Amino acid sequence: VMGFRERHLRWANPKARPWEHSCRKHEGKCETPDDQMVLCDHCDAQYGMKCLDPPLSKLPKGVWHCPDCAPMIGTAKGIRMLSAVAEQAARKRAEIGDVPRKKVMQKMFLVKWKGLGYEHCTWETPEDIDDDKLIAEFRRLNNMTPDEPELSAE
Repeated sequence: VMGFRERHLRWANPKARPWEHSCRKHEGKCETPDDQMVLCDHCDAQYGMKCLDPPLSKLPKGVWHCPDCAPMIGTAKGIRMLSAVAEQAARKRAEIGDVPRKKVMQKMFLVKWKGLGYEHCTWETPEDIDDDKLIAEFRRLNNMTPDEPELSAE
């Protein structure tokens, strides 16, 4: 539990709200104009050029990383790239306490039954499609007669 607490940011921290277009250094109280803001190429954080230590005199050309991301780039542990949207989703999961679960995928077929309208379509698993007993039960329950006569073993 303590590890979870240390890995995630609290909502009060401006780093937890990357979609807000404000300087992270001054928690949104910065008066830096938009043309003087730099954007981290790793976490999408915005900083005022004069708010950084040391301040930037001109916009950096090429890739620029914020003071939080720069030490982590190139470490042995590695680091995942996060966009603002992915970071927002991660923060929301951390706030709610939702643990992402792996979805179990199962192949299903939408079956349109002969002689019935589209409103009677059903989702069937591959195992159920070849099940003659299940098809006979479906016909019995829906008062249907088979289109083909049943074959005898003679």
